[in-house]
Amino acid sequence: MYTIGYAFFYGASLIAQSYTVLYVSLFGHFCQLLFLGIVENPHIEKTYGDMVNDKDDINPAQTGYFRKDLIVFKNINLLRSSDLFMIVIIAYNAQFFFFSVTSAFYVWQVVVWRVIHNVVLGYILYLQGTRRWWTNKFTKMGFSKTEAFEEWKRIYNLSLTINHIVFFVCALKFTELSWEDVTTSYLIKQTLGLCLVALNVWSSVSTYEVLGEFGWFYGDFFISEIPSKLYYTGIYRFLNNPDSVTGFAGYYGLALFSDSWIVFGLALFSQGCHYLFIKYVERPHMFALYGDKIRTEAGAEGAIKEIVKHELQRTKSLRQKAKKLRQKASEKIKANLKDLSPGLKKSVELVKSAKEKASNIVRRPRPISKEVFQSE
Repeated sequence: MYTIGYAFFYGASLIAQSYTVLYVSLFGHFCQLLFLGIVENPHIEKTYGDMVNDKDDINPAQTGYFRKDLIVFKNINLLRSSDLFMIVIIAYNAQFFFFSVTSAFYVWQVVVWRVIHNVVLGYILYLQGTRRWWTNKFTKMGFSKTEAFEEWKRIYNLSLTINHIVFFVCALKFTELSWEDVTTSYLIKQTLGLCLVALNVWSSVSTYEVLGEFGWFYGDFFISEIPSKLYYTGIYRFLNNPDSVTGFAGYYGLALFSDSWIVFGLALFSQGCHYLFIKYVERPHMFALYGDKIRTEAGAEGAIKEIVKHELQRTKSLRQKAKKLRQKASEKIKANLKDLSPGLKKSVELVKSAKEKASNIVRRPRPISKEVFQSE
């Protein structure tokens, strides 16, 4: 209803070959998704509650680790020094957009902050998961484990937010828009780019709704009271790591919006760094905690494999049927040729003998009569 239910709208825009119909379809689809998020989902949650409720699991929120923490800009409170500090740093980085700074500066900003986020913070998480390095540093200074985790959450959110901000500023810097360049293909790129950004926002919100603050801040690296089971609900029904797939759709959308190969390369670099973080930090830690409880393949991946497997089996059966038909046809042709072989053999012999007689007649010398000499 909310996805393929609008295929008719987009198909109509293709049939009509009208961009007006396309934009009307996009607007209608967007309104339907707004209804889903504002009306339907809250009503379902209020009526049925949490569909996944295991009494054996410990709710991390009850342990005092989470208290309306800042998640990107959600729960922002300017009376908290950490929130105010983050706003100042973001404003400081964003101000360079209004100055005549070389484009290489914006590229290096994206690269450096991405390395800090995925490599530096990733290495800290690795040390925390293997040696409890972060927690031990704070406990040696007289702080509690809760305070150590609080500092980690602030640093992680600051790094994540700045990565998004510097990439957005970089994309705007490479965007060169003039009315002369506005063509149909350019408008399509802009529209597709905005759709990818919207997909990224939806993916991030859906990921947070499933993980909660515990999973968003990698709480299983810091908190010993981990859930006893893993539940693949929401967006995780289709993807194992949506943050590494659809979580970067907005970056590619900004690359389309800016129409810049440099921004596209930065999007690839950012996604590649995050993939390495997943492979060498997050996934080994998850296997160490949950073992065989982890799903080996995502729902969408399993469905695609099942479709491919079915099509391969269907192709194999068709090949086998074609092979049998070829064999039957070959046997039938051989049998018919066998029945015709005596007659064909006689015909070939007759043709051969006639050919020999004809060649003998041509080669035989013709006698010259005496009458020819007398006439001369």
